[in-house]
Amino acid sequence: MKFYRPKGLLSGYSSVEPVSARSVVLEGGEHWVPRDWRIGRHANAGWEIYYQPVGHSKWRCGRTSFEVPPGGFYLIAPQVAHELLGFQGSEAHYFFAVLRPDCLKGKCAPDWPHCAWGPHASALETPFRGLMRELSLAGSDKEQGLACYAAALCLEIERLITRDVKREPELRLHPAVARACELLEEHPADRWRLDELAALCGVSVPHLISLFRRDTGQTPRQYLLRRRIERAEEMLRDAGQSVTQTAHELGFSSSQHFAAAYRRIRGKPARKSR
Repeated sequence: MKFYRPKGLLSGYSSVEPVSARSVVLEGGEHWVPRDWRIGRHANAGWEIYYQPVGHSKWRCGRTSFEVPPGGFYLIAPQVAHELLGFQGSEAHYFFAVLRPDCLKGKCAPDWPHCAWGPHASALETPFRGLMRELSLAGSDKEQGLACYAAALCLEIERLITRDVKREPELRLHPAVARACELLEEHPADRWRLDELAALCGVSVPHLISLFRRDTGQTPRQYLLRRRIERAEEMLRDAGQSVTQTAHELGFSSSQHFAAAYRRIRGKPARKSR
């Protein structure tokens, strides 16, 4: 595959040209972009999956306009033209992948719309990060790795589009804990106050801490810190950002604060990958 950084990109890359004619991933990438970033009208040869952890964007697909909030997604069918109308806020961060048309020919695909979108899509982040890692690797098992993460993306997209179907988890979190985890996952860089988080989850601060400890073995603050550290490792490795920039983007008060937290959690200093 070929990699390039579009002009004006703050960080990240795009990957084009599949590994082989049988590749499931046709294109992919992760971008950090300024507010004035533009994506013109275009259509893809395969299904485009887009996930936006940071930023608020507005799009047009045919005659339909829609918005993607922070933590939101969209799915666009092959050969369907669409364009970015603009971002709100100072900058945005998003992932995208174009998958072969036959990737979504399962039992639900014929009933899917040509364009679908929605909020609360944090479940896409893990398979997207795996996909980005596989895109950057070399080796004979690259196709297998890409296929595995692409399959996970397709599964999560099916769940998002059919989420009106009731799904009962085998291991149930208290609704307040589930909501808190969702908020912390979607906005790890925010400077969360416990009273604010508890209010959004509909419980008191002591009750939230008690429930959180029971269901996760951690306090909300510990959970958030570990999520930030995990995200920092990905940014230092995959985006090649500096420790100072990473600390700032993840809500740490200083690079020293981040370095101390990282060493405490991981037992070694944080370093930018070369």
